[in-house]
Amino acid sequence: MRYRVGEDAANAALNATDQSMVVTVVLSLFIGVVLVWMGHRGRQLWLACWSYGLILCSVAYGGWMLYAVY
Repeated sequence: MRYRVGEDAANAALNATDQSMVVTVVLSLFIGVVLVWMGHRGRQLWLACWSYGLILCSVAYGGWMLYAVY
């Protein structure tokens, strides 16, 4: 990844706002629910399992954001 001249790599990740992270968590949760439904409907166990993992990670990260940020 390229950085601007004089930009520290550690500070480059600070550009993400809280609102963008909340949108990412909500979108991931929605996608996980849709993929679980598709996995069960299509009888694809691997898709349902990975989707449950996505839901679990989204809920965990969202909970951490609520606890740590607010």
